[in-house]
Amino acid sequence: MNVSAMEIPPPYEWGWKSSRDHFADDATYTDNPPDGPWFPLFEPPRANWFDVYFNSEGEPEDMGSTNYYGAGWYRYEYWWNMWFYNNPFVPNPKHIWLDFNIDPVGPYPYAEFAINWSTDLWYYEGEPGRPPLPGDDETLYIGREIFPVGPGPNTIDFWIPDYNPEWVSIDFVATDVVINGWIWHECVQTSMDLAFVITGEEIPDTVRNHYKTWLFEYQPFEEIVFVQDQFMEDDLQLVSLEFLSNPVKKVVENDTFDIIRPDDHLTWYRAFGRDTLIEVEYVNQFESTTVVIDYVEWLLVPTQKEGHAPPENLDHYKAYNIQNPMEFPVQLSLEDQFDVMYGSPEFIEVLWPRYFLTPCIKNMEHPQLFDSVTHYVAYEMIPTRYFPLPVATWDQFGSHVLSVLESMWLLVPSKKRVVPPCDPPTIGCPADESQNQNGVYTTTTQWTADDGNPGNPAVNLTSVAVDLAMLPPGISAANVNF
Repeated sequence: MNVSAMEIPPPYEWGWKSSRDHFADDATYTDNPPDGPWFPLFEPPRANWFDVYFNSEGEPEDMGSTNYYGAGWYRYEYWWNMWFYNNPFVPNPKHIWLDFNIDPVGPYPYAEFAINWSTDLWYYEGEPGRPPLPGDDETLYIGREIFPVGPGPNTIDFWIPDYNPEWVSIDFVATDVVINGWIWHECVQTSMDLAFVITGEEIPDTVRNHYKTWLFEYQPFEEIVFVQDQFMEDDLQLVSLEFLSNPVKKVVENDTFDIIRPDDHLTWYRAFGRDTLIEVEYVNQFESTTVVIDYVEWLLVPTQKEGHAPPENLDHYKAYNIQNPMEFPVQLSLEDQFDVMYGSPEFIEVLWPRYFLTPCIKNMEHPQLFDSVTHYVAYEMIPTRYFPLPVATWDQFGSHVLSVLESMWLLVPSKKRVVPPCDPPTIGCPADESQNQNGVYTTTTQWTADDGNPGNPAVNLTSVAVDLAMLPPGISAANVNF
């Protein structure tokens, strides 16, 4: 079969399905079909973008790395490490090369660098589906090569001669620097197995609920949890349990957003953790805007409510306070499980953005997020509905009987977008702007701002956002033979 690639309009999909260890499906190509000559196609190198700020304490704050494992940066005995999936283990040589910049941004810039990979012993003895993590034996399961690096551009070229590992990583020990660049890794001379796939279906949207959040009588609670999200790793002190989020049907004029996953519920634990200062831009049905978030105030935990099955594949969320929120008028109706009991939908006239919610991992309970794309904005609603009733719930911390009082917030699925370069330059300046070969545009900005604390007036305000651009026009034709 000869196939020529061409661009087609959305919403339909077609594409290549890549596989391994299949019989007689090695792909070849020619520029002169059908006579040839035909040439073998090999697995292309994988490419991963990394972008990280190391503060004066040597802790990483990720600023838009892509396709990494789990929560991103993991602390080992000496190194900070970020893993990338490579390919299945095979006894072929491995080629790794990198191009990255090290930019000093503080008084004591310093950086060490190494390449890591999972050993052949990890393939035979390790836990499938993940790289060797802190707590696993580094001597047995991790190979490492250290390279000298310095300020400015750095280029690394390295071969693993004996085998192609399943996982590769970048390792840094650094302070007061921003590091960003690309890592490419390929299994040398591995034939590509391809099947041509036409789905004839529309591209599915992310299937996530809107949520209506209810205040209930304060319940004291004490727990310390380790939480990782795209901005930081943090030990959160949980002190109380105060809100419950139900999936909700939302109607805005002629648009209706139905409940998609009726068993997904979230309980809100008041949390104390590290302060931060981050500028993010988001877009949802109501607004496209840029806000500054400063401190975490809540940890949202997946919850089972009486009469429902436990939620499946639902993430935890960190709720960051939004500085100087601006209210705006709306005309919408909400109907959740409590409104059905009340007997009518609730009508909302004003929304006020209070919290920006990021998906997160608690206590390393999962190797990666279920949905790293969907964020939420929590809007305070005016007016609210008073509807007292008892509700039984169960979450990872135990069972609770909640005395619900009144509605409070609407959680709206939102997409985090690119933060444009700052203006004027006296406030902040772009640290890096780039566009990769897939049309992904990334901009990061390093700021200095005053948080009002005379003991520590300078804090880092980092703009961190990535937006997936449309694929550029003019996809080149290629003839493929099976």
